[in-house]
Amino acid sequence: MAGSYGESHAVDHALVRCHGTFFTGKGTEDFEEARKEFISNLDLAVAKGARRWLEAGYQIAVTNLCALFGYGLPANVLMKAFDASTKEAPMPKIVLTDEPTSAESQAASPEKQKSSNTDDENDPAATMEAKVDVVDPSKHFKEVLQLVESTDRIVLSRLGDLNILSYTIVKLTFLLAMARLKGPG
Repeated sequence: MAGSYGESHAVDHALVRCHGTFFTGKGTEDFEEARKEFISNLDLAVAKGARRWLEAGYQIAVTNLCALFGYGLPANVLMKAFDASTKEAPMPKIVLTDEPTSAESQAASPEKQKSSNTDDENDPAATMEAKVDVVDPSKHFKEVLQLVESTDRIVLSRLGDLNILSYTIVKLTFLLAMARLKGPG
């Protein structure tokens, strides 16, 4: 990312090793070493890179965001949240009959409604669904988050340096997109 196409630096190698670990899931024992190497060389790379780091900055930001989204894997925590927020709510069914509507029938039989609620609470499938909704981020996601946070800390500590603008714009655009997501309900 830094310099010309034939030239590469320690920061580039370390970043590629980190993302290679994330993408393949292999070599996780080397991740911490690669992350430390990337972070320790990042500040100097931004300073030395000057205007060239404008391009590298957005590339690193986009690459880190791809890792946060698990490179598009549907099982990823953020992918699940993003997919859930972009799905439209199903349209209610309109039935044209002389039968009472579901609201009227529920009002007519509150005892039946109470018994069905207690059955749902004891139903193992219902409790299992509730537990599935609570997602604990995996070790993999935590490692990605650790790299992203470390990168943010180094880059944003250079406030006032115009070379970090592309990185900052990508990150702010991501935050804006996440803020616009529809929540549950």
